[in-house]
Amino acid sequence: MIDDNFISGYVSIVGKPNAGKSTLLNSIIDFPLSSTSQKPQMTRHRILGILNGDDYQVIFVDTPGIIKPRYKLQKVMVKQIKRSLSDSDLSVLVVEPNQPYEVDSLRLSKKPVILAINKIDKVKNKKELLPLTKQWMSMHDFTDVVMISAKEKINLDQLTDKIVSNLPYGPRYFDKNTITDRNQRFYCGEIIRETAYDIYHQEIPYALSVLIDDFKERSRGKYFIQATIFLESKSQKLIVIGKGGQSIKKLGILSREKIEQFIGHQVYLEIKVKIMEKWRKKTESINKLGYGG
Repeated sequence: MIDDNFISGYVSIVGKPNAGKSTLLNSIIDFPLSSTSQKPQMTRHRILGILNGDDYQVIFVDTPGIIKPRYKLQKVMVKQIKRSLSDSDLSVLVVEPNQPYEVDSLRLSKKPVILAINKIDKVKNKKELLPLTKQWMSMHDFTDVVMISAKEKINLDQLTDKIVSNLPYGPRYFDKNTITDRNQRFYCGEIIRETAYDIYHQEIPYALSVLIDDFKERSRGKYFIQATIFLESKSQKLIVIGKGGQSIKKLGILSREKIEQFIGHQVYLEIKVKIMEKWRKKTESINKLGYGG
């Protein structure tokens, strides 16, 4: 039922890899929902972050970075972006000041689009921002433009106000205390994956995925979490395990510490490593690992 005094809607956050989309979501929600690794294309899922106000509810959708897909997994990710643009009431296009002027070939939604020029804290001469803004505004009929720093939380209140003012009246889709539709199990897998990226750097770029096999909450004692890391080759497995198992041990320790901080409870974490050859190119494997078709 639509309430004439309540505003609600879905807002897609789109842009190129490393534009700061996930940092923006985390800063607005004030909670680490989405990976902010420095490595591009860390976001593979559509992640909902819910901002609740007294008279509004904004459901943000953090999408994978806009790329030209080269294999099946990336095609799935691009499909997620298109679906988000289609389903949303509004989109926020996040760009960097030094990013080449172009409106992505995906074609922005016919619905309202707000341009968020991010990372302005890195621009020494703020006078440079005016011509940048004019150039971007000439390329698309943006509803509004806001210059922000997602990391430093500059002008985020202004951006939120413009988002809310462009959303329709509607129902409260989620309970007012809900900040995401994802469960702890999902985020534990994302924490392990992000930690692995940070440890192995370029050695295991995007051939790594994590599946949580078991997640047991216990009223007494530690939670039990069992995870499997999937890779595409034996050489990758050797790198992840490391000499004498030192690398996988480090991954386990760092991941456990982050998970305990995230869920606020002690954890026993067990990590296995398996090979799933060319999983990024196979629909069946992509579905098994939870990325959808």
